[in-house]
Amino acid sequence: MALLQADKLHPFWGRKYPEYTASYTNEALSVSLMAAHEPKVTSETINRIRELSGSRINTTVDHITLPMLTDLLGAIMHPQQLQLIAVPHLVSGCVTLMASIQPSALEYEYGYVCFCILVISLNACIMKHVGCLDQTIALMNNAAASQRLTTFWGASSCLIYQKSRGKQQIIPSELLDASMLGQLLKLLHRDEKLFFTVLKRTNSLGLSGLMFVLFTHLLRTEDHYRSRDDHFKEVIRPYSRIFWRYFIITPDSEAEEAALFDLHTRVTLYSRLYYDKPVDVEDSINLVQALNDRLNSPRPVSALIVPAMLRFVAPLVVPGCENLIPATIKRCIQILWDFLAVGYDPAYARQSVLNFLLYLRDMLMALKPPQFNDQPWIWEVVDHIINGDVLDLALRVFSTASSSNYDRSDMGGTEGQLFSATIEAYIAISELVPSRELMLRFFYAGCLGAWSKCYFYFRISGTENTFRDTFSTAYSLNWGCGEIVAGVMSILMGSKWDGFAWNALIWYIAA
Repeated sequence: MALLQADKLHPFWGRKYPEYTASYTNEALSVSLMAAHEPKVTSETINRIRELSGSRINTTVDHITLPMLTDLLGAIMHPQQLQLIAVPHLVSGCVTLMASIQPSALEYEYGYVCFCILVISLNACIMKHVGCLDQTIALMNNAAASQRLTTFWGASSCLIYQKSRGKQQIIPSELLDASMLGQLLKLLHRDEKLFFTVLKRTNSLGLSGLMFVLFTHLLRTEDHYRSRDDHFKEVIRPYSRIFWRYFIITPDSEAEEAALFDLHTRVTLYSRLYYDKPVDVEDSINLVQALNDRLNSPRPVSALIVPAMLRFVAPLVVPGCENLIPATIKRCIQILWDFLAVGYDPAYARQSVLNFLLYLRDMLMALKPPQFNDQPWIWEVVDHIINGDVLDLALRVFSTASSSNYDRSDMGGTEGQLFSATIEAYIAISELVPSRELMLRFFYAGCLGAWSKCYFYFRISGTENTFRDTFSTAYSLNWGCGEIVAGVMSILMGSKWDGFAWNALIWYIAA
């Protein structure tokens, strides 16, 4: 046991991941706020780190020890000390310290403490530049010791959310050093898997300020590269991957989530979240589990955020995380139905359901086994699709489109894509299970009988004058709904659909 502990304790960098993370949760950091710290020692450590600003790689950092860094971190969480660290060169010096650690900046406690100091300093710099640092310090002084750090992150994320789209430059120019931010981005992206798990375990840092600064770096460096592909590989892709990882595990803060979602709408324009290398199974499991934790957290989850998180996670789903996927699908369906129940913007609803169906398709295709052997997770998925009335969900939002929006010949529009995505999602489901067993599952649940009635209602109402759209009978929304139902029924029943349809028609006319 002693040997094991020795292996995990570096003589200079301290404890290794994951041992060190327990000391940097919100609860653990709140305790350090109670301790007294010597201002002179704090200033000396800050000055030593500042002197490293702009240093070359492999600079000697032995004169800055882990105890000095932990003392500094404890000190700067006291409100009265924040003015001392609102210095851009401290951020740059922390990047140099993080770069000195091998094999990864967050592998040891030393690197994580540097990262904490960096993030707090960066946010303090932005607050000071905008002129609200004193106000934040006052708010922290009035808060209980256990809430001071939360108050700081809340003030920071509110500032980012409110000011980031304005004309005022809220980032000090010294923080936008391209070399320093480029190095930091590489350090975080080099081991994005560890970046994700460390943040999830500690859950005590608000990174909206850092993400905004790095996004600004992304925009400012666009013209520095000869080709867009180079810029994408060097800046956009690394940034996108660390951004989305943090987005999934955003701390329990409405302000932080609002700032991240607002930033996400801009990041999305640049991101291409495909993966050109094999996905690590452990990483895939961690991501899906984190997504499930977020979807099931006490904090309400917006139906607009769900597709944003699925967009990142779905391409990373690989065999090995099958048992987690049913819970993901079940919760996503519940959130979308809740969204429809409380009143919604029809366009947002159509887009949200469309994205869910596309990512549902992608995840099921990624997990499709070579042959069916009655895996429980598959039947769980099928039952969630049945009990969650996914076809009804798609029809509800599809039918909210106006005649001017729906053009059946334009499959590239949202409505056309929703039409295709519904069919493709059920095709993906049908490829997991032998056709007869799947058909019987839906039949005994009462789906096929109910859908056949819907089918003929939509077919007839799509051609009657009272339901006819003004420009063309053939492009009626009701007609389109009928085609969706017919497509799904055909997938589930195959050639049996024709006979079933005729029997249902006779019943419908008789009724």
